[in-house]
Amino acid sequence: MHGWRVIKVGWVGWVGWVGWVSWVVGGLVVLGPGVVAPGAARAGGVVEEVGAGSVPATATTPGSRWLNDKLAGMWDANEHWQLRLDLSSTRMYDDDTTTARGDVYLAALAATYAPDDHWTVRLSGAWSPESSTHATVAVDAAGLFAGAMQADAQLRAASQSLTAGAGLDYDSAGEGVHTVSASLSVAATYVSSQQQITGIADPSGEMLDAQGVRVRCQQVTCSGDVTGALSPQWVQLGQFTLGASVNDTVDTDTDLSLDVSYYLYDKDPMQLGYFALASTGLGTLGSATGVAPLRDAVTPSVSHRWGNLGASANLSYIDYVDGQGFDVSAGLRMQYKIAFTDSQRLKLYTKLGAGLHLDAGAAPTQSISAGLGAQYSW
Repeated sequence: MHGWRVIKVGWVGWVGWVGWVSWVVGGLVVLGPGVVAPGAARAGGVVEEVGAGSVPATATTPGSRWLNDKLAGMWDANEHWQLRLDLSSTRMYDDDTTTARGDVYLAALAATYAPDDHWTVRLSGAWSPESSTHATVAVDAAGLFAGAMQADAQLRAASQSLTAGAGLDYDSAGEGVHTVSASLSVAATYVSSQQQITGIADPSGEMLDAQGVRVRCQQVTCSGDVTGALSPQWVQLGQFTLGASVNDTVDTDTDLSLDVSYYLYDKDPMQLGYFALASTGLGTLGSATGVAPLRDAVTPSVSHRWGNLGASANLSYIDYVDGQGFDVSAGLRMQYKIAFTDSQRLKLYTKLGAGLHLDAGAAPTQSISAGLGAQYSW
């Protein structure tokens, strides 16, 4: 394990202190049982991954870049139960000065129960604490300042989310040419967001805070929409994800997979308070609530192994609600496995991704991403 620590410390220098904290917490959770009672320790593993990506600016969406650090730990409590903890942090870097986003943190805990070689039941939960997005946009302020038709508004949204999910997996566990596995899953994500106008610029360019706008509205006629928006608004959204997948392993070396997801909402995800005026993109890293307004997704993939070397490729199609557009993306992953002993193994991998988003009336938006990771199991 000393070699793994050296790798982690080297990455902390550019990922930040959050990665170091996640390493300490994850290490205590994953390695704790083995440290306290070595004789009772069971198989487990840790995963560390860093990634980066960018989305160029369009006429309606500011460009952004992001840096992500993920840590996961797995522990086999016994021959039937496995626990997994995932911790991640994402930092956004905007290409202009009109948008600023705070770091996004996510913690997820999952438990799987396998009563036999064929069936597995999965339970999971995730929590993302409050993260703030600030944006400056032009809003319709008719009647605000003696006939001015538009003004710049500074908007803030502080959002957090909670997710719970369950799944059922089946594996044929065959020894012939084909081994087929399939899974069904359901997940519910609840997002709560406080949205607030923190300032409005009058026609002369002076930026007024909420109290300043109220004072000005005592002197001139203001629209009811503007005066009502000066108070913070709380908005909530429920997203429900139905998923299914099937995998066919051919001659133990080749996997053919297909994943399908469908999304439902308890209300229109495009109408979440007035912060929709400051939409900063359809991705989960850029939206005011942290939930992309997806409708469905289809992802076929293929992977192959040549001894210790493996590679996989996938192609995804994602559709958004209300004809807001669609994404087409492709990903490639290369992996190399090193066996130290019969039980101790190290996997080193790299990932590359590219995507294209298209919506009506706007130029296509391209995105790229890359990641490096390692998994140590014992």
